[in-house]
Amino acid sequence: MDLFFDPATWLFTAAIGLVLGLAVVESLGLLLGQGGLSGWAEHWLPDLHGPDADGWLGWLHLGKVPLTILLIVFLTAFGVVGFAAQMMARRWFGGFLPLPLVAAGAVVLAVPAVRTLGGALGRILPKDETFAVSLDELAGRIAIVVTGTARLGRPAQARVRDALGRTHYVMVEPDDGDTEFAAGSEVLLVRRAGGSRFRAIANPRPGLLGS
Repeated sequence: MDLFFDPATWLFTAAIGLVLGLAVVESLGLLLGQGGLSGWAEHWLPDLHGPDADGWLGWLHLGKVPLTILLIVFLTAFGVVGFAAQMMARRWFGGFLPLPLVAAGAVVLAVPAVRTLGGALGRILPKDETFAVSLDELAGRIAIVVTGTARLGRPAQARVRDALGRTHYVMVEPDDGDTEFAAGSEVLLVRRAGGSRFRAIANPRPGLLGS
């Protein structure tokens, strides 16, 4: 256990611990109607469905694989590489290497891991739940809030079908600040607000999903 709490390895222990923490926070966020970390991040990520999809964020598969998954891949690779390097250093040289040197090397190796594993995950994840779709075409569709309560600035997850009948999961928030949408509510997606986040109003024709 001394390996995990040594000053030369604490950063990698923290990375692995953060992986576990992300899973807990993501679960709590969904339960409380905050949409999880991936949903929250949609407020800040650029639109990756246009020219930016070929940039470095697109190279890392952001927009094709949920952000939380990519972050977990990065942190796991960073932690594993760091521990492996320090274990080999202690075995071969009788002591640990400087933490900044090992951390820099771990970052260099973790980024390609995100690229490689992210691409693999993008191919095997269910295509009806991916962000790699023409989301603009979902505006005007009827969605059902499936998790939490949607409030202005606090989106909740909703399920919507496109014109081909494929299921997509998006984040919705009311277009009117005085409105809330509880789980099970039918809403009309009126416009895309960035990433997979949409502004919505109550379904003007309740009971008709229009999908």
